[in-house]
Amino acid sequence: MKTNILVEYDGGGYDGCIWEWNYFYIDEDGKFEDVMSSGRGGITTLENAKYLLENNGNDFSD
Repeated sequence: MKTNILVEYDGGGYDGCIWEWNYFYIDEDGKFEDVMSSGRGGITTLENAKYLLENNGNDFSD
């Protein structure tokens, strides 16, 4: 996994709203930092961040 990166992605997903830009950072030691996450599409865990980076998508719904 890449480290020392800032990632911008489409978060949001509230009912009736537009998508919002969200951000996370993975530091040089691989530690996940949630900069801004919102709505159903917000990434709040390292596991979801890895999924986004590996699959180029952020649909975590069941």
